[in-house]
This record gives sequence, structure tokens and C-alpha cells, in this order.
Amino acid sequence: MDRETAHTRLREWILRHGKSIDEATLTDETPIMEKRVITSLQLMDLILLIESMRSASLQQEQIAPGSFRNMTAILDNFFSEALAA
Repeated sequence: MDRETAHTRLREWILRHGKSIDEATLTDETPIMEKRVITSLQLMDLILLIESMRSASLQQEQIAPGSFRNMTAILDNFFSEALAA
């Protein structure tokens, strides 16, 4: 999946499932865990979404605390051009 499509789907998911966030407030740099936009339980659903979008499981070494900080970090860590090659 290309980065632009991944961005759109990720943003839609966060807006649909996130708490206390609206379209105007959510930016690519919004700290989604720190601001409690999504809960730790929702993080598991987010990981499943990412795996579905990538058509591949995430490896343990790919998952680090900063990997899910915001949409930019998620896209950089899981949808970068280098990973697709």
C-alpha cells in the first residue's frame, strides 16, 4: 500500500475510534497516545489495522515505544518506501 493511501486510512481510523479528537484538531504530529486519543487497548486494534494494510505481520523488533507516537511516526516506521522495496 502506498504511503498516501495508508495515511488516509490511518487518519480515518483514528478519527472514527479516537476519543476527544476532531478532523480539524488531528494533525500528522498529534501525539495519539500521549494525548489519549487512543487507549492502550485500541493500540492493539491499530496494530491489526497496520498489519492488514501491509498484508504482513509486524515483527517484534519493528515495535518500539516511538513507533506509534503520531501518524508521521507510524507512516515512517511501517509504510516507508524502503520497506516496500
